[in-house]
Amino acid sequence: MKKSIFVLITISFFACHKNNNSSPTGPSKPVDTASISVLRPTVFVATTDSLYALDADSGTRRWQVASQAKFPPVCYNGIVVGANGSNVEARNANTGELKWSVQAPQGINSFCTIANGMIYYVADPFQVFALDFQTGALKWNSDSHFSTDRNVLGSAPVNPTVADGVIYAGDKRNQTLWAFDALTGAIKWSMAPRGYVDGSPALVNGTIYSSQEGTLTAVDAKTGKIKWSNDSCCYYTYGSPTVSNGMVYTTLMLGWVVAFDTATGAQRWATSGASATEGYAQLYGSPLASNGLLYFSCVYFNTNIYALDPLTGNVKWSYKLKPQPTSPMSYNGNIYVGDGPQLLVLDASTGALKWTFNTATWIVSAGVSIVDTNNKLYVPGESGDVQ
Repeated sequence: MKKSIFVLITISFFACHKNNNSSPTGPSKPVDTASISVLRPTVFVATTDSLYALDADSGTRRWQVASQAKFPPVCYNGIVVGANGSNVEARNANTGELKWSVQAPQGINSFCTIANGMIYYVADPFQVFALDFQTGALKWNSDSHFSTDRNVLGSAPVNPTVADGVIYAGDKRNQTLWAFDALTGAIKWSMAPRGYVDGSPALVNGTIYSSQEGTLTAVDAKTGKIKWSNDSCCYYTYGSPTVSNGMVYTTLMLGWVVAFDTATGAQRWATSGASATEGYAQLYGSPLASNGLLYFSCVYFNTNIYALDPLTGNVKWSYKLKPQPTSPMSYNGNIYVGDGPQLLVLDASTGALKWTFNTATWIVSAGVSIVDTNNKLYVPGESGDVQ
């Protein structure tokens, strides 16, 4: 059902790692001379007490370790890197063998992102940390570049985006979007969009698209100057923007997915995930553009995963889920979504169920990622090729 967008209640959430430009999720140069070949496409599933590695095609369990992760791991050169409680850990992707583990200097509050031979994450209160990919040793943190007290810089950070030697991250509490030099942590620019910065910045063709409370903003990635801003459409956004088909897609907390023109910011369409009986839905995370469709999950009330026509917003199929499903992700013609203590794999074109894997505990909100044998990493909100 398509309607005009109206003002929504205020609530915030961050989700979904984004790496939407030419720079890789993996380091730009190999940093592990004894890199490991990923033997089979592997799906990693993070639950409240475990990390699972499954065969991505069949769901066969490859290994399982105890873990307290809030986010799925990322993988490069056959090394899986992720947060386990207050530690950052690196494991062999094929066996789960621990390579190294270091205590994070500060609480991890984002996905880890690998680039330039370093592992980046955002902490709470707001800081960006860079660790050495091979050892986990601290390379730099952004705190040393701030002239004001760290505790003033924000308490609800979002996932970093890394591209072309720059790391972009949003500071919710101080309503600031930052650009740092990825090698040194030096501040390149900062800008204050209108409202809290929600979700990861999406970077495509030199433009950053950022969601705030009530505003969607397009920013020049080199200068931080605003290209356009739409402040009448997005109250309240609930995740990271997704860019595809000449449009920016974003989710709104009360059950809407909205499409905007990338050049002008004009609204193109809006679709509600609310059912006729419930009249209400709740979304978080990023829409997923893949397989010629647009996917999103409703987390409460009308709990479904939907596939939309990305040009019109018309619903192509839906599949009923439990409350609090994960953000969807795509690989090899399939959609992977966490559904409580179960991983569902659906046909991307029809929504037909292919197979399931039962976990002992609940899958965390963005708790699924995949790496294939070509070292391509697939994460929630990405169509797949983020190398």
